[in-house]
Amino acid sequence: MVFAATVKHAQEVLSLLPEEESAIVIGDTHTKERDRIIEEFKAQKIKYLVNVSVLTTGFDAPHVDLIAVLRPTESISLYQQIVGRGLRLSEGKKECLVLEYAGNCYDLYQPEVGSPKPDGDSEIVTVPCPACGFNNNFWGKTADNGFVIEHYGRKCQGYFEEEDGTREHCDYRFRAKFCRECGADNDIAARVCCECDAVLVDPDKS
Repeated sequence: MVFAATVKHAQEVLSLLPEEESAIVIGDTHTKERDRIIEEFKAQKIKYLVNVSVLTTGFDAPHVDLIAVLRPTESISLYQQIVGRGLRLSEGKKECLVLEYAGNCYDLYQPEVGSPKPDGDSEIVTVPCPACGFNNNFWGKTADNGFVIEHYGRKCQGYFEEEDGTREHCDYRFRAKFCRECGADNDIAARVCCECDAVLVDPDKS
């Protein structure tokens, strides 16, 4: 299984794989087409399955023995979900190879515990960034029809590449603390502005 960063990225990856053995699943993939692809993948008629923030949770294909991580994430929980797609037990399967290409620095042998589930009704939801379009995965809640009604994400986990090839993280914040001095958006837990060092929380009043 291949976990790509963006739809364009996923399509590029797919173009480099054997056409007759590969498939792609993204958010816009029609339900019937997605079900067909997943069914064929589980039946091992498809060898390489590329996806973008779609098959991180609620997907079980025990035969998967290779996970290629081509997307960055600051969420330990999401990283565990991604790697976990290859850790299911299956007859004849002895190991799973994890290929890390995105610079995520989590130790597979001493995994950290991800952010706890906020409450019993929470689940991993996909939240597109309005600034860069990246599909983020956060704890959240959905309505009966699957519509996301609430999420607990703070900052977009996406990135973009500059012309010189350097990678920059998207700076969009879903929740932010506004600096009255310079107008910058800061993390909601910030006590000092990340741009001008102005005090956001008076220690004598907190």
